[in-house]
Amino acid sequence: MPRDVVRVRGCIIDAPVFPATRDSMRCFAAVDVCCKTGRIVRAELAGGTQAGGEDVTVVETVEVPMGSILLPGFIDCHVHASQFPFCGTGISRPLMADDGFLKKYAFPTEDGFRDVAYAEAVYDAVVRTTLAHGTTTAVYYATIHRPATVALARRCRARRQRALVGKIQMDQFSLLESYKHHSVAACVEETEAFLLDEIFHMDSKAQGTEQIELVQPVITPRFIPSCSVDLLLALGDLARRYPRVLTQTHVSESIDEVEFAKVAWEEDAAIVQAAQAARTAPHHPTGKRLAAATLLEQGTPAKKRRCDVHVEESVRIVTFDETVTVTSADGLATSTERHAVDVQQHRDLTVKGVSLTRQHTCDLQALRQVGLAKGLIAAHAVLMSEEEVSIAEECDVRVAHCPLSNFYFANGSLDVRRLLLRTRPIKIGLGTDVAGGYTPCMLNAMRSTVIASKGIYAKTPDDALSIFDALHLATAGGAAVCSLGHTVGCFDVGKEFDAQVLTPPHWWAAPFLQLSVPHEDAPRPAPGRLTISEYELLERTLHLAEPRRHDVWVRGRRVDLE
Repeated sequence: MPRDVVRVRGCIIDAPVFPATRDSMRCFAAVDVCCKTGRIVRAELAGGTQAGGEDVTVVETVEVPMGSILLPGFIDCHVHASQFPFCGTGISRPLMADDGFLKKYAFPTEDGFRDVAYAEAVYDAVVRTTLAHGTTTAVYYATIHRPATVALARRCRARRQRALVGKIQMDQFSLLESYKHHSVAACVEETEAFLLDEIFHMDSKAQGTEQIELVQPVITPRFIPSCSVDLLLALGDLARRYPRVLTQTHVSESIDEVEFAKVAWEEDAAIVQAAQAARTAPHHPTGKRLAAATLLEQGTPAKKRRCDVHVEESVRIVTFDETVTVTSADGLATSTERHAVDVQQHRDLTVKGVSLTRQHTCDLQALRQVGLAKGLIAAHAVLMSEEEVSIAEECDVRVAHCPLSNFYFANGSLDVRRLLLRTRPIKIGLGTDVAGGYTPCMLNAMRSTVIASKGIYAKTPDDALSIFDALHLATAGGAAVCSLGHTVGCFDVGKEFDAQVLTPPHWWAAPFLQLSVPHEDAPRPAPGRLTISEYELLERTLHLAEPRRHDVWVRGRRVDLE
């Protein structure tokens, strides 16, 4: 029996592979979208070749306006939904200073989302705004509050935005006492309840199948400095119990974060090994790991720290006021001392003859140790060491590249091309990182990606990423990062139709904007290959188009942008 379809016709282009060139991008004359499932059942390449041969009944035809282009929907791999209220401010400050971005802007704003009514109002505006910018899939950070984060998931579903939604976990160094979890057990219990919320299981219930959910949960430890070893270990256990749930966090984000993490995270072999042994030891039938108190009785030092980060000119210095408590092996004697530790100067500390050697663990090494690195969505990763890149290869870590905020907080750029051309390429997508980035516009993220790459390859400009490569990263690349590569990202038959019409600005038709070198278009080199005119139209559109869209589709249905 023929399927009812909507036929979309016009200039339809995707960039399914890297590098994205005139020969590797594809131009379609029409795609047929199943009205029931939202999947592409037929795709006709420009030039006459078609994929998919099902009998269809066309119930509606949509024409892409002349001069406009239909592209896959953008996938924003890293965006803080709870930071939209102060978007555009605070980015001139260092990330972790006492008057910096987190303490002065991010944490106080996020703490306000304990008010669910406020959260619902903000999140509805966030989802409408990102959809209007062509973002059909977003990987959101919310806050530590479960009711408010569930509200974000509900707004995504109600507005039909595909989303991965994360309730943040953090239990230390929040720089704001009211904004953190005060119990690891309670935090993990809340997180598991969040993962099991019905909002994340509605598609499979409705269809009676294993259909990919439109809105999915993500395990979200904020970053290494704000998570204790106990919390990370517990979240690692949670990730193992829910292997289909992705994890996201910030990795090697800024100079002060990297230095902070080196001190805040201790490669505490006693705790990690005890946790690993307890999972399998026969005398621990519950599978619970040894408590930190037990380790203290064995003579392990316990430390409480208050961290301050300050900036002197261009050099960020992280200091701790550290309270160190050492318990003797027999449990009878204790001693406590306070020490100021400057990470630029000190690597070891000895108290009462006990050596507390800090092993400066990189973010990904720590995350691998606790079981959170596999399939991780790592935001930024701009300051990754070669060791971390190797771990990323080994553990299938995916990178959410945020070029705009990297300029502000990392004082540098990620060499995306180097990671994509490795023997085992790293999966990379783009992120706006609102509010570390000052705009939710993925076109801006694409343009910033090209500028960052041009800076890296200033001496060999032909090696820099192009705007077409950035289109790939914003669509098919992002789909791979989110484990949605079989579902969205391009216009292959069988994928769900997430798309947008990119419309030229109103001054597009001005005479001076005609092609600078008039030419007759060469014949199409092969079915689906771009002509010179289509190639130049795409280049111009990606560089000049204004942010807001008039037509956006998710899962084959037009989205209401009002």
